[in-house]
Amino acid sequence: MPASGNQKKIMSRDALVIGINQYAYPKQLAPLKTPEADVEAIAQLLEKYGDFDVHRLPYTIKDEQRCD
Repeated sequence: MPASGNQKKIMSRDALVIGINQYAYPKQLAPLKTPEADVEAIAQLLEKYGDFDVHRLPYTIKDEQRCD
């Protein structure tokens, strides 16, 4: 049934925040000093002001996983 003009369409607001502290190309990108804290700060802002359901994914790329 199509929504009438008086009905709001309900959509979820999801966010995935990822903290990466090492990069595959370290010469081009310097590592962040506090990626976990940065991710948490962004996640809290999204939850508080954007009404997002935030999923956190801290992740470190290990040397053997790099794509040099």
